[in-house]
Amino acid sequence: MSDLWPELLRITLCPDQVILERGKLVVSRAGVEPRYFEPEVVPVEPRHEPALWAAPLAVLGIILDGLPERPHDASVILSNHFVRYPFVNGANASEPDCAANLVEEALQRALNESLQQHQCRLASLQPRIVTLGEAVADELQSEPGWLVAIEQGLASIGLVQDGDFIHFRNMHMWPASSVELLSVLDRESFAAGLKNPPRNLVLWMRDESDEVFMPLKSGWQITRLGEEPTTAAPHRKPLRQVSLAGARA
Repeated sequence: MSDLWPELLRITLCPDQVILERGKLVVSRAGVEPRYFEPEVVPVEPRHEPALWAAPLAVLGIILDGLPERPHDASVILSNHFVRYPFVNGANASEPDCAANLVEEALQRALNESLQQHQCRLASLQPRIVTLGEAVADELQSEPGWLVAIEQGLASIGLVQDGDFIHFRNMHMWPASSVELLSVLDRESFAAGLKNPPRNLVLWMRDESDEVFMPLKSGWQITRLGEEPTTAAPHRKPLRQVSLAGARA
């Protein structure tokens, strides 16, 4: 593609790190599609700020300062730490208006200002849960099930029915047994008004070191989602024994 085309940026904002992937549009037999290169992971030093997102946004500004002076189109993924849950039953996080309502207005405004200062157009703003949605739907194959997404001390637990998230919320984590985790899911089933709770569980863990063991004979169908090193796109990892941290409201 010509340099006249905007450079593509995929930015992931987390409390402890900012991930930048630079990319471009390429022409293939399938048409024009984005291709991203090796991600750059920049740690964020903790700061005493009223807003948890202030420090990573400051780091993002420094990263953008180092980019070439040319137009960019930025797709931003937000850690679940920066998203307001729970969903109201029936809400669909994949709908743009719903996703925007889940993100604090001050964060949206500050992010837009930072990007505009660096010739970046905000092409999309998505909570982490939305980026996992396609892989989760592919795994569940229209069956109801649970998603548990874990990142930096937070467990985000979601119920999927008919391809949509209809019940979702964040919980603080602590090392716990599978019995406690399953008890949490039972409570979430009750809160969602389910008479026959699903026993399909899809796990996503940002860090490979996050572990809690679930028994082989638990009566649950368990799959773990990972990330391809080259594209950061979720892919499936079938599990024989899964380790997962428990959750606390």
